[in-house]
Amino acid sequence: HQSNFYHLHTYIMTASSSLEDRFQAAADVARKTSVSSTSTQQQLYGLFKQATQGNVTSSRPGWYDPMARAKFDGWKACENMSSEEAMKKYILLV
Repeated sequence: HQSNFYHLHTYIMTASSSLEDRFQAAADVARKTSVSSTSTQQQLYGLFKQATQGNVTSSRPGWYDPMARAKFDGWKACENMSSEEAMKKYILLV
């Protein structure tokens, strides 16, 4: 499956593909690979949510739900970033 990853990664980096297509390909790669760093997972989550939904509108979850809190923090860190910028950063991070 390494060759599939290579082909997807090549597609992601091809400038002739639309930003949305490269973003979707990057999201597919991210779903199929394991990310070792919690910080990177948090960044990817935040950038994905910002690219697809815009600014976070909910309140920060309480201390009793650390996973939801980390996701919120990752998304909140991208606040006011344009969808296009979030897509570009997501692609580079993958």
